[in-house]
Amino acid sequence: MSARPDVAVFLPGLEAGGAERALLLLARGLCDHLQAVDLVVARVSGDYVGLVPPSARLVDLSAPRARYQVGPLSRYLRRERPRALVTSLVDSSLVALAARRIAGGDTRLVLRLASTLSHQFGAWRLPGRLALRAVTAATYRFADVVVAVSRGAADDAARTLRIPRRRVHVIYGPHLPPNLDTLAAEPVGPDDGFEEGGDPVVLACGRLVPEKDLVTLIRAFASVPPPARLVLVGQGPERAALEALADDLGIASRVRFTGFAINPFRFMARCAVYAHSARYEGMPGSLVQAMALGCPVVATDCPHGPREILRDGELGTLVGVGDVDALSAALGRALRVPPEVGEARAHARRFSLPRVTGEYLDVLLPRDAGR
Repeated sequence: MSARPDVAVFLPGLEAGGAERALLLLARGLCDHLQAVDLVVARVSGDYVGLVPPSARLVDLSAPRARYQVGPLSRYLRRERPRALVTSLVDSSLVALAARRIAGGDTRLVLRLASTLSHQFGAWRLPGRLALRAVTAATYRFADVVVAVSRGAADDAARTLRIPRRRVHVIYGPHLPPNLDTLAAEPVGPDDGFEEGGDPVVLACGRLVPEKDLVTLIRAFASVPPPARLVLVGQGPERAALEALADDLGIASRVRFTGFAINPFRFMARCAVYAHSARYEGMPGSLVQAMALGCPVVATDCPHGPREILRDGELGTLVGVGDVDALSAALGRALRVPPEVGEARAHARRFSLPRVTGEYLDVLLPRDAGR
C-alpha cells in the first residue's frame, strides 16, 4: 500500500478565485515541508491548472457539482487515510465534513474561512439564510480546527456560527508566491493598458462581481482628471454593465478591462495606485500583494481585512464603503503626491509563504500528534 498522505488539500475546481489561489499556494508550501501532499480536486479544469504544484499528487474526483462530491471524497478518505484534510469555501467545507463522517477514520479536518460569513448569508432570502446558517454552524462545530484569514473574519464567524472565539485560529494568507519578484518582472504592454513612460494607472484586480463594488470605483475614477487611466484585471458577470457605466460616464477611453490574468503581479509592479473598493472581504490577498510590490494603496474600510493589513490607515488610505467622493479624492491625492511605501512593503512581505505554511502545519499536524 502506498504511503499515507500527510495532508490533502481539497478544492472544488481550479477556476480563478482568491480562495482557490490561496489553497494552491498553500499546497505548494506544504510540499516543501512534507513527503506526501495530495491535491484533491472535484474537477480538474479552470484557469489555475498551471498553478498545480508539480510535487503534489493530483487526485481528480470527476464530480463537478457539490451534491455529487461527497461520495467520491469519502471513498478517497477511506482509501488513502490522509493525516489531515484542509479546504476553504462554505460548500467545500460542507462536503468535506459529510465525507469524513461517512469515511470514518482519524483524518484531522481543518476548515478555512476566506470571507465574512454574515455578509455571505445576508445575500440569501430569510428562510434560506436561516437554513444555511444552521447547516454551516453544525459543520464548523464538528471541524477539528477552524481557521479565519483575519481577526475581523474570525470574530464575525464566532458570532455568526455561535462557536467559541478561542476555537477560531487566525492565519493570514497565503498570498505571496516565492517567485513574486520574478512574476512581477514579466512585461506588460499597450494591450494591457500600460505604456512605457505613459499615463499613470489606477489598478484593481479581482472578480467582476457585486461585492467588489467596482461601480463605486468607476464612478470615483470619473472625477480623477486625465491623463490617469483605470485598469481592471479580472472576469465576472458584471463586466458588460461596468463597461456600459464607463461609457455612460464618458470615460470608456480611459478604462481598460483586461479579463483574467494568471499573473496580476506584473500589473501591480507598474501601477501608480492600487484601488480596492469591496463591500466586504475576509482578507483581500490582492491588497497584500500590491503592498508587497511597493504600490501605494487606497482601500475601503470594509469588513474585514483592509484595516488590519493597513494598520488602521498608517500604511495606506482607508475610505468609507460606497463613498464615491472620498475614494475619488484619495485616488487623486495618491496620484498627485505618491506616498512613501517602504514600511508598507516591508510589512506586507512578512506574510511570506514559509511563514504562513509553518502556521498551517501547526494546526494541520500539531507536534503532539507526531509531527
